[in-house]
Amino acid sequence: MLSTESFREWNDHASKLARLWLARMVSSRRVVHLDDCSCPAVLRKCTRVEATSPQMTVWGKDFHLVCAALMTDEVVVSMDETSRGLFSAIAGEVKELRRIEWINPEINPDGLQEWIGRKNRQKRVHTLV
Repeated sequence: MLSTESFREWNDHASKLARLWLARMVSSRRVVHLDDCSCPAVLRKCTRVEATSPQMTVWGKDFHLVCAALMTDEVVVSMDETSRGLFSAIAGEVKELRRIEWINPEINPDGLQEWIGRKNRQKRVHTLV
């Protein structure tokens, strides 16, 4: 699943190999594009929790990942531990975030492999809280 914002970020930061991989995934129709990826109610709740914090600009740039996860399979695969930590802290007060599994393939490649092979997606192992 890629939102417009996720696709833009991917293009800004991806290596040549990653771009080739994405092109293959798109050509084989394994990528679903999310046109409207906005979660205004969840964004308002997160903003209320972190309204005065300078950290809001950090998690704000990655909110599109959380929104896309909430709109689809409730999973974020990202190597950004800073954003994960901030969303985890906010999840204590924003219950919607507690459903999200955040998997870092760099730190926990076995966790990603386990998630991919898991038949029961209801079993949450790597949730934000």
